[in-house]
Amino acid sequence: MADEYIVCAVAFGSPKTILPNWILEKRVQDLSKGNKIFSDIEGASPTPLTVRKVVDEAKKTGVKKVMLVAAPPHAWRVKRDIRKLGKMEGVELEIVYDDFLLKFPQDTWFSRESTQRWTSSVWMWWPYEILVRMIPFKLYLRLADKETSRDSRGKSFLK
Repeated sequence: MADEYIVCAVAFGSPKTILPNWILEKRVQDLSKGNKIFSDIEGASPTPLTVRKVVDEAKKTGVKKVMLVAAPPHAWRVKRDIRKLGKMEGVELEIVYDDFLLKFPQDTWFSRESTQRWTSSVWMWWPYEILVRMIPFKLYLRLADKETSRDSRGKSFLK
C-alpha cells in the first residue's frame, strides 16, 4: 500500500477537446496503471466535486497519497481544496504534484476555444482566480454545492 495513490485529475476549461484538457487526459492515462482515478476532464465539474470524491475514497480505502494532475495555474487551489476538505473529514493526505506538467509554457494552459471564459487567457484567469481564493472556504463549498445541486454521494458538501 506504500506506493498506492489516488489520481486527482481536474479539467482546465471546457470542452474536453481543448489542448489543456487533451494534455491532462494523456497524462492521466500514463499514471493510471493500478491507481484509482478521479477525473472531471470529461465534464469539467466544479473543482470541489472532484476533490470530494478523492477525499471520500481516501477515507474509505486508507490511501494517504494523492497524485494531482492539474494545469499549473489551477494547481494551488486544487491542493488547497484537498487539504481543507481532507481536514474537515479527518483525513490527512500527502499531495504530490505531477511536475511533468510544468514542462509546458504557461500559454499552453489557456485556450480561446474554452467555453469557460476565465480559462481562455491569463488575463481572464487571474482576476477570476483571485476572487475565488478570497471566498471563505465553507461559502466556496456552498456555491459549488448550489452549482451541482448535490455531489455524487447525494449529500451536501456541508454537513
